[in-house]
Amino acid sequence: MLLSFFYEVEEQAWGYDPKHAPYSRVIATDAAAAVATPVPEDVTVFPSFAMTAARVLTVPESDETRVEGLWADRTVYGSASAELYDAFEVDAASEAGPQHRVFGWPDLIQNPMQLHCQLAANGIYVGDSKGYRSRKAQRLLSGATDWILLCQIDTDDDVGWMWGDVGTLYFWIRRQDLAAADFTRTWTILQCT
Repeated sequence: MLLSFFYEVEEQAWGYDPKHAPYSRVIATDAAAAVATPVPEDVTVFPSFAMTAARVLTVPESDETRVEGLWADRTVYGSASAELYDAFEVDAASEAGPQHRVFGWPDLIQNPMQLHCQLAANGIYVGDSKGYRSRKAQRLLSGATDWILLCQIDTDDDVGWMWGDVGTLYFWIRRQDLAAADFTRTWTILQCT
């Protein structure tokens, strides 16, 4: 299977609005049957380049929902444990160069994104706090844990990729959609400083 990632670079939608859905796509094709298609003249195409895959350790940042509660009660784990985790987290994130990833934990620039994906992909505007507080959002909360990082594409000067102000693109997918090889409901978020 060949996965192709598309993102509209002129608008550079942030992914907080349900209306941003058409600005990115992930398309799966049979790699053996893939055929080159002419690109329209008005479409920005980046040069291709070879990448080498390598396994790397990714750890959730301390404000990720799944680990955030571990340090809330320092009497249980102690402040030394929290400080050790913070040091480990910084060490794991100190790789040099652009951080392109397939799966794993994202390198956050702003906030965790699973709930953001769940709500925006289900029609809720999350550009402000109002959407997060809506009744519909409350009904959708439990589905946030279904979202996992599919691909992270960092700003990369060598290739000419610049997302926002030295930002990163995050393509997310629900676990059940990945298991079904259904890439039609991925959600893309742009974060930058």
